[in-house]
Amino acid sequence: MILPYTFRAASHVEALVTHYLYQKQRPEAVRNLYKTLGQASDAIIAGTAKVFPAPRPYPSLKEAGTYWVYFPPYWIAFRDREKPILSAVHYDASDMPNRA
Repeated sequence: MILPYTFRAASHVEALVTHYLYQKQRPEAVRNLYKTLGQASDAIIAGTAKVFPAPRPYPSLKEAGTYWVYFPPYWIAFRDREKPILSAVHYDASDMPNRA
């Protein structure tokens, strides 16, 4: 199961899918993206995900009430530990501050 996500997170996922399908012709990357989102969602729900206040390379992305998890190769943000919702999804090698 993949947690629900915000409009911002949806736009991040859509950009990744577009990149993988139309620029790289890599449908397996899309499958892996959704698999990773499912694994991260399961760990967030179970409370077993290692949580960070911001992605390690970008402490400037720290936001009040936002938690980050790293499921390589993606940094995934979520809000509200009681009823989590994904709020950002970034490929770890992307220029995250300019895509936030």
